[in-house]
Amino acid sequence: MGILVTGGAGYIGSHVASALVERDQKVVVLDSFIHGYRDTTPGIEIIEADISDTVKLIEACKRYDITEVFHFAGFKNVSDSMRRPQEYFRNNVEGLLSMLDNLGKLNLQNFIFSSSCSVYGDIGQSSLVAETTPTNPMSVYGDSKLIGEMIVNRYSELNKFRSINVRYFNVVGSDSSWLRGEDLIASGNLVPLLVRAVLSGRPAILGSDKYQTPDGTAIRDYVHISDIVSGHLSALDYLRNGGGVNVLNLGSGKGSSVKQVVAAVSSACGLEVPHAFGERRDGDPAYVCAEISLAKDVLRWSPQFGLAESVQSSWDWFNHAPFTRRESWMKQLSK
Repeated sequence: MGILVTGGAGYIGSHVASALVERDQKVVVLDSFIHGYRDTTPGIEIIEADISDTVKLIEACKRYDITEVFHFAGFKNVSDSMRRPQEYFRNNVEGLLSMLDNLGKLNLQNFIFSSSCSVYGDIGQSSLVAETTPTNPMSVYGDSKLIGEMIVNRYSELNKFRSINVRYFNVVGSDSSWLRGEDLIASGNLVPLLVRAVLSGRPAILGSDKYQTPDGTAIRDYVHISDIVSGHLSALDYLRNGGGVNVLNLGSGKGSSVKQVVAAVSSACGLEVPHAFGERRDGDPAYVCAEISLAKDVLRWSPQFGLAESVQSSWDWFNHAPFTRRESWMKQLSK
């Protein structure tokens, strides 16, 4: 039996794929390489294809006897989704539908869907979001993930495979191999944005003036990539043992404001972070922080890293990534 990791050459997918190999699992990566990198998963079989490529998908599943899938492939930038809604619905929803139509014809047993805290929207200043919190996405990206969850739930019911939707929060950092991590230029996330400001000397423009939070900046739950990986592996074990919960939060359970993250990046690199405050981003809620009791209970999982360690890991990754990657980043930052 084999495990297919879609988007397995990307940031989170490559970390999970490598961790599965370390557990002696037979892993195959399927990636279109729109955002992925081949050097993130050395020694792992890679198939270059889009998830909607029926021929390559079915061929790979039959050849490698795929019975389990981690689905990471998808577009994930909140602001970009508001500018290009059709691309996000086409890739994140239509692509998922196409893939599940084909997987339903095969011997699929377990399916883990990469969802997002974006499905919750803005629920208030200080309330943790639990899996039972009403969903109200504020962005096309969040819409696409919530629709994806409903599709996964229905297909698993109709096709008799087990599934779980993993809603993770703001993922930060890298493993200690320095082979894989966030793309410094392409990522729209806060920590890479702040590191770009440090390295280029050009101020990061951060939203602040309309958030109803203690310091006026958005509060998020930042969780280390290694905690996300261990959560996914635990989710797989849970499904293999017949687990029945279909949605789980993975986060740190603690909120940090933009200003606190700026301070953490400054501490990690030993330099001031050039920044200025402006308008908030479209589709951006003020406060999103995870209630993680359910994951702790059913997965026997808990996060091991705090904000300072997560941000330090990110800074170390940006300074120890493969040379060709760092060289490309610096060339683009110098423009």
